[in-house]
Amino acid sequence: MVYFDNAATGFPKSNGVFEAIKNAYYSAANAGRSGHVLSVRAAETVFECRENIAKAFGAESENVVLCPSATYALNMAIKGLAKAGEDNVTSFFEHNAVLRPLYSLRKFGCKLKFFAPDFENPLKTLESFKSVLKPSVRLVVITHASNVNGGMLPVAEITAEAKR
Repeated sequence: MVYFDNAATGFPKSNGVFEAIKNAYYSAANAGRSGHVLSVRAAETVFECRENIAKAFGAESENVVLCPSATYALNMAIKGLAKAGEDNVTSFFEHNAVLRPLYSLRKFGCKLKFFAPDFENPLKTLESFKSVLKPSVRLVVITHASNVNGGMLPVAEITAEAKR
């Protein structure tokens, strides 16, 4: 079988993931739902997961939000950070998981500005980004590397310019 949709489904699961899911299915309950052993065990597992993620990203575990998918997480982040009437910037090569929530913000008076990446010339990408960057921009949402075409954006330079 040739399978090209791994990013969307995570198929096939590794044996380690399968065993962890099977273990949770047979030995845990809803975290935070009750005080019995299975619920407490589930809550401890969730807490440990949040601690490990926080450590990996240099964050506090209280700031780690677990979501069922990257699309769900992007919707939460974009719609949670955007403000009515302010502008948002993204590139022409973003995924629908980024574009759809950004487009939906137009009904709140947000404008969406695009810049054109040039994967052969990072300086051209940065110049295109600078051309849409104005004081009215509230949010910049970009992909570092595409799993579709392998293109990469100069995120360090874009981040520095956005902060400036």
